[in-house]
Parts: sequence; structure tokens; C-alpha cells
Amino acid sequence: MKKIPMAMCMSIILFSPLLAHSGMALLEHGYNRPGGTYLGHYDNLRNPSDCMNICKGHTSCVAFTWVKPGIQGPGGFCWLKGTVPNKAANQCCVSASLAKRDRASEGSLHR
Repeated sequence: MKKIPMAMCMSIILFSPLLAHSGMALLEHGYNRPGGTYLGHYDNLRNPSDCMNICKGHTSCVAFTWVKPGIQGPGGFCWLKGTVPNKAANQCCVSASLAKRDRASEGSLHR
């Protein structure tokens, strides 16, 4: 049986809250969901969980993308989506679609 390095175990323990299923959304680390923005953005958010909580507070929000600090400004940016655009691999971002909301728009692109 292979041993797992202690550093890897600690990473899993420390980051598991961000990787865990929230009951509504699974965070997609390393993915952007370009397009579909309906409300502009919120800036200076510390982490993708803050962005997800804002999205959950808007009934029209079905997905979001959180852009890491230093890419679009000094703080993190949260883009709320009225549709669920296709995801694109990009280390700039953490995205999610909210499974509980309207999934019929999955894959539609509104740019």
C-alpha cells in the first residue's frame, strides 16, 4: 500500500471545505465560466465561498465565477451569472453552477 505524504494530507484537510459539496454548488477550481453575466460584479471578495453566498442571495443567479486577487484588481472579483455558460479551463478563476436552480440553461452562452 502506498503512503500519502503528510503535506498532501494536510492540504486535503485544510482545503476540504472549499472542495466539499455545499448542497447547492460544487466549486470548480481552475475554471472560468465566461459570459452570462447579468448583474456586473462584486469586488474585493476574499474567496470563492463569499461569491457563492452572494449568488445564493439572488434568485436569478444560477452560476458564478470568482476571479482571484491580482488579476482584475487587487481583490477578488465575483461575476454573477443569469445562465450557466460552458466552463473553460483557466487558473485565474473558481466557478460553480447552482444545481438547485434552473439547469435548463446549462451550456448556453450569452456573451
